[in-house]
Amino acid sequence: MPTDIGTNRAKQMLANQELVLCFGVNQLRTPNIAMVAAACGFDALYIDLEHNPTSLETASGICIAALGLGITPIARVSSHDPHDATRILDCGAQGVMVPHIQNAAEARAVVDACRFAPPRPPLGCRLAAVVRLRPDGTAGGMPSSQ
Repeated sequence: MPTDIGTNRAKQMLANQELVLCFGVNQLRTPNIAMVAAACGFDALYIDLEHNPTSLETASGICIAALGLGITPIARVSSHDPHDATRILDCGAQGVMVPHIQNAAEARAVVDACRFAPPRPPLGCRLAAVVRLRPDGTAGGMPSSQ
């Protein structure tokens, strides 16, 4: 069932104490796997990037396909380097699983790297540039807060 692309359906369901069914993707590497998950009634996809050779580009295609179908894409990254988590989030994942965390400081570093600062600093250190396109296709400035 399609939802707004920015909606994290699995997160909403968990907040409502509902059961979330997640489809594990390990060796399947085509975006149409999101259609299979949706047709079977899954709420989320779990894309494993640690235990197989799936590329970031392939994972991104799966994430984008899942978003359009109202499926929450969650990715397990290959390391606890914050760069791995932020890249897959930039590619469409709505959640990450981070392996090999040894202590609270490492966990905090990943969480801090994954949070966007605007509109509520100082929660995060990531920044996002927003560009508006005018109807004629030219770029405009930042959207106003009004």
